[in-house]
Amino acid sequence: ITATQYNSLPDAEKARLAIRKIIDGYRYHLTVDKLPYTYKFSYQLGYGDTRNFSFNSVPKYFSEEEATKAAQEFIDAVDNFRVKWNAGSKQVLLAHSKNKEQSAYLINRTVPDEAAFKQLQQGIQQELDLQKEIHQLRMAKDAKEFIQYTDRDPLSRLGQYVYRLVDKDGKLARYLPPAPEKSRAQWWRKEVAERAREGYNYLQICLSGDNVIQRKDGKCGETAWFYQIKASGHYYTGGEWAGQELVMFESVKGYGSAEDAAKSFDDNYMTVLANASEKKNYGKGKPISLDPGVQQMNDQGLHNSPLVFVPKATLEEFGGDEAHTIDALVKMALSYPVRRILFSEKKGSDWLQYFGCNPQPY
Repeated sequence: ITATQYNSLPDAEKARLAIRKIIDGYRYHLTVDKLPYTYKFSYQLGYGDTRNFSFNSVPKYFSEEEATKAAQEFIDAVDNFRVKWNAGSKQVLLAHSKNKEQSAYLINRTVPDEAAFKQLQQGIQQELDLQKEIHQLRMAKDAKEFIQYTDRDPLSRLGQYVYRLVDKDGKLARYLPPAPEKSRAQWWRKEVAERAREGYNYLQICLSGDNVIQRKDGKCGETAWFYQIKASGHYYTGGEWAGQELVMFESVKGYGSAEDAAKSFDDNYMTVLANASEKKNYGKGKPISLDPGVQQMNDQGLHNSPLVFVPKATLEEFGGDEAHTIDALVKMALSYPVRRILFSEKKGSDWLQYFGCNPQPY
């Protein structure tokens, strides 16, 4: 407390701060950092909530290096440990059978009597036995020690060699273009085999379930069902439909129920894909229209109309360019692995080209 009087509170506060500054120059703070005096190592058996047993070493060590070395020696000597209960300290111990200094006690649990110890002992012993097996394998020098812990995968169990029966008269497939000479045919066969091993990128379509859609006429409110031919695994990359499967074609005609639309899909999808495989079938007055406006809610006025049309979103997916869209759809349709071939005895027909050696179909 100062006896000096000041004319105002600000003057007194200013004087107080000046005095405080002088005093602070002679103040000292003493603190003591906590440093470990001794060390123990930890050892864990098992995992999870019910089979997790944590131990600390019984001996104390005066350096971290000494504790680390003792921990490694403890692990290396795991074969010599057994589970014990100390009645005096009420602790469960992993006790070395020969060296009492190499022991650890179970932490966070006290075991009041031998009955409680018996309940814990089995679980601890099982985990300890597992660690002993692992340690023995780690120290093993003979690969035979690992045989009981290994198994061959199903493919390896079949062996390295197999035999096969080949029906040389019943070919699975044949290459259509004629070869000018035998060596050329052999080379083609090798090329086809290598391509088959790489795998083919072919069109897959949704055949049921998600291949029909209900639409409502914005003017009259009439609803109808339409079938769609979707390219499975191909998705719109932009716009409103980004991330959804690409719709190659949608039916022009609407149907009164989802079942009728699905039946029409089954009846027509092979025809649509056959038409889609040729550029000449796209456009105005052709089986495949590029104008979504041709779609009808019913069959009125559908005489000589297209079978399907290319949705606007699909045209936009290919840049809005009709020629580019047609090229892309033709390529996709040609990759579909199933073809419909009509029987014909005419020379040069697809039937004779593909199945000339087969009996005539009924």
